[in-house]
Amino acid sequence: MNDFAPEPLHDALADLAETVRPVDLRDRALRASRRLAIRRAVTVAAAVVALIGVSAAGVSQVLPKHTGLPQQPATSSSATPSPEPSTTPSVTPTPDTSSAPTGASTSQATSFGRLYYVDRPDSTNPSPVTSWLVGVALPESAFATLPAETAYLNANVSPDGRQLSYVTQDGGLHLVDLRTGRDRMIRGNVDGLCNEPVWAPDNRRLIIGDTSNRPANGPSSRPGVLDVYTDTFTPFPEQVTGCHFAWSSDDTAIAYADGAGKIFVANADGSGRRAVPGLGDGKPPYGFDLESVSGQGRRIALRWNDGSMPAGDAARNLYSNAVIDTRTGQKVKLPVTTGLLQVVFRPDGGMLLRVKGDQHNQLLLVAADGTELDRRDEPAGLKNLTLLTR
Repeated sequence: MNDFAPEPLHDALADLAETVRPVDLRDRALRASRRLAIRRAVTVAAAVVALIGVSAAGVSQVLPKHTGLPQQPATSSSATPSPEPSTTPSVTPTPDTSSAPTGASTSQATSFGRLYYVDRPDSTNPSPVTSWLVGVALPESAFATLPAETAYLNANVSPDGRQLSYVTQDGGLHLVDLRTGRDRMIRGNVDGLCNEPVWAPDNRRLIIGDTSNRPANGPSSRPGVLDVYTDTFTPFPEQVTGCHFAWSSDDTAIAYADGAGKIFVANADGSGRRAVPGLGDGKPPYGFDLESVSGQGRRIALRWNDGSMPAGDAARNLYSNAVIDTRTGQKVKLPVTTGLLQVVFRPDGGMLLRVKGDQHNQLLLVAADGTELDRRDEPAGLKNLTLLTR
């Protein structure tokens, strides 16, 4: 009754067993573990990137934006950061005006500059050089004390106020540093009477008189230009002989007296000399001393002698009573009519006038067109001193 046959089932199971492959459970577990680790790493990386993005956004709100300017290298690990530049214009500190005259503006007062004075040779005592910054400070002694006669006869201060030149009686040319007082002799055989050294506007050249090779019956010295930095001396042409040379305020011309009442003007190298008309033509007026020369030699300040004064001697005289047009020989109108003592031509074409007073002298600043710009009282202690004007 039972017709079940086991052979077909056996054969089917055998076939199925042949198709089934053995499985390594350990290998499957490791692969699953690696897949989970990769998923975790991707998740963590995404979170980190998101966090960095948020942090960068926050930092960009705090740090200043890059301006494209090069960064200054740090000089120290603890260097103090440089302050941000201010948009407010810088203001130059003004000098202390506590000792300035009432009502004086500092800019006007200091436009006079610093002036230097020496005493007259009334004694054999050493003479200090006195300096005064007009309207800003009281007069003070500069770093130079000279024999009174030497100071009066040939001492001169460079235009920048840094050096003072003078010549000793034995012909030694000295330079004094007015900032430190250092005194050094730079050259011998220099004339200190007729051709006292005078500074060029560039503060490095001096007109001097060289006495080393003077002829027996000729002038006392050979005038020329000395470069104080190189000790190079360049003599003027032979026809340029005289005393008391002066540079023009713009360094283009020189002027000098011939000792017979005439004044000559020439180019800065001594060429192209010409006589100022109306002076020393065999009759008054005469010009034996000149003090200052304007740009291009167009005007000179001098002791205009109408014949009522003695001719004087070879020593210099830094006092003027007139300003002359060198092309016409005529006097130039000034904002003062009496009491003119000294004149300094300025590089801007203006003039500094020193005018005699009762208790004290006055200083006037005059524009190139003759307009009076400012007027100051000198301290009484300077009244009898000589202003070094060249």
